[in-house]
Amino acid sequence: MEEQEFDYLGAVEAAISNEDGDYFASLISLRDEHTAYIEDPPLTTEQLTTDIIEPEIAAILSAHMQAFTITVPAEAFQQQLRVFRGVYEQIKSASPWLLSALRQALTDLRLLAARSDQASAEQGESGNALNSTVTEARACFAVVNSDPALKAGAMAIVNHLFSVAFKQNTTAAITLAARIPLDQSIADAYPLEDRMQYNFYMGRFAMLTSNFEQARDRLSQAFALCPAASFKNRRLILIFLITANMLKGRLPRVDMLAQYDLNQFAALAEGIKTGNVALMDAAFTEHSPFFLRWGVLLLLDGLRMFAYRSLFKRTCLVIHPSKPRVSHFVAALRFTGAEIDAEEAECILTNLIYKDLVKGLIAHKTGQLGLSTKQPFPPPK
Repeated sequence: MEEQEFDYLGAVEAAISNEDGDYFASLISLRDEHTAYIEDPPLTTEQLTTDIIEPEIAAILSAHMQAFTITVPAEAFQQQLRVFRGVYEQIKSASPWLLSALRQALTDLRLLAARSDQASAEQGESGNALNSTVTEARACFAVVNSDPALKAGAMAIVNHLFSVAFKQNTTAAITLAARIPLDQSIADAYPLEDRMQYNFYMGRFAMLTSNFEQARDRLSQAFALCPAASFKNRRLILIFLITANMLKGRLPRVDMLAQYDLNQFAALAEGIKTGNVALMDAAFTEHSPFFLRWGVLLLLDGLRMFAYRSLFKRTCLVIHPSKPRVSHFVAALRFTGAEIDAEEAECILTNLIYKDLVKGLIAHKTGQLGLSTKQPFPPPK
């Protein structure tokens, strides 16, 4: 028995008749299975127009087909731009049920923009597709966020602006996206996926500004909102959440690292716990490409101070009740394999005191340390 060919026009007509925005969104998605039935050359607007499918919608469908079949990224981007603008105009014309389609059209526009700019860069040219996408998204946000019937789609647009800004690695653009006002009085009306992504991006923004407490809160919310089945997304969130937690003195569980294939953090955590700086250095050497890829290498490099704190604390426990001296710390560092002298060790201890990881004073002339009798090793703030 022959497999029945997919009736694309029939599916579109059903989505329109039922005002099924999610279904219509799938029918203009460049990654949906219906694309296997798109003909080349694509159908024209006239061929796609029916009693139910008006010319404006038909034009969207035609541009969608062309965006899929065209192999030149810059030209495909232009056709996808027609799709996005077409859906946007329909929404402005009192069709709020197409909000899901707008989200989908913007997603495909951003992905095609990245491909277009990449292709331009490979040819030694400067692409502008991502910047054009940002312009389109900002104009769309102004309309969507001001209309009570459309406001639920505003967060998705901000997420796309975040995505482009992080891809371009532009701090100014990331900051602008973070400062876009969203109506928090309808927080629960925003789709769960959008809230998850927004908290993820806001958490990453907080890390850029060294607000690790806020980063932890935002990333924890993102992780809680992320479905358990979304292993890839949960792992991505954890890369930043683990980093933020470690910078606040909270070490990840070994079983969680194994569960999400994030054992790159294991040696760092062990080094902090035991004060083994050499173990941390080896981990940085081995896994620096991974940490660099996700932009956390420089942040994690600051964890050495926590390892020094642990080592100094262990040293004090060993020599108790004697008063600690810089020479004791030098001996401990050298025992771990570090090549260090008294001046460098004193500098490390001075930084520990300055960062409030150790409470005490150093007598430079005698090399002796006076530790606070009350909580000499306060928890990281």
